[in-house]
Amino acid sequence: MAGKVSRRTVLLGAGAAGLASTAVGGFALGTLAAVPQQPQLASAAIPFYGPHQPGIATPPPASLSFVALDLTSQSSDDLRSLLRVWTAAISSMMAGEPVTTRPVRGGDPADTSEATGLGPSRLTVTVGFGPRLFAGGLASRRPPALIDLPAFPGDALEPARSDGDLCAQVCADDPQVAYHAVRTLTRLAAGVASPRWVQAGFRQPPGGAMNDATPRNLLGFKDGTDNLKASSETSMARHVW
Repeated sequence: MAGKVSRRTVLLGAGAAGLASTAVGGFALGTLAAVPQQPQLASAAIPFYGPHQPGIATPPPASLSFVALDLTSQSSDDLRSLLRVWTAAISSMMAGEPVTTRPVRGGDPADTSEATGLGPSRLTVTVGFGPRLFAGGLASRRPPALIDLPAFPGDALEPARSDGDLCAQVCADDPQVAYHAVRTLTRLAAGVASPRWVQAGFRQPPGGAMNDATPRNLLGFKDGTDNLKASSETSMARHVW
């Protein structure tokens, strides 16, 4: 294998690029499984506003859902409206409050209630942009580093489960809270963006006996050992923020 570089090698050494693969951060991809929560965990909330967006240096939760969407509208006004609507909804959900924001194209603003009574459960939602979002009038705002990864040996990528114009990394200690957030984001985006793919993941819940150790993935390997330590302000300032 000398001389060959794998996608896994690149992602493991990329630090903040853990967003690109849930397995890099110690998440195992698979079927959601409900985990009994302690009351203090269910009621714990992470602030929406702060010097940096939540969900990047936040202590890892038990559950994750990653959703990618394609824009179905070419209107920059629709995109701005969607981001405003998402901002209001995410701030409510992270506080454990019902969503009362009306979808971009109108419709019922009522919360769908999957997370009612479950508490915020340390919910975070981190929104990202794909390269195609910067087409047209936003081309000058596209970050130079936002390019496609090159092909790697052994790749068998499926176009239908790759890429996307908008993405949201949804993390929580309760998988139902994460599910509710994904459903809410896609419901509010109807007519402006549609889901392209969704992937759920899980890791050891907070309070587990080995919670501070590097977790194992479903193949039995320690996963995420070489990730940046979010507790290191120097490393985060240099490589992430």
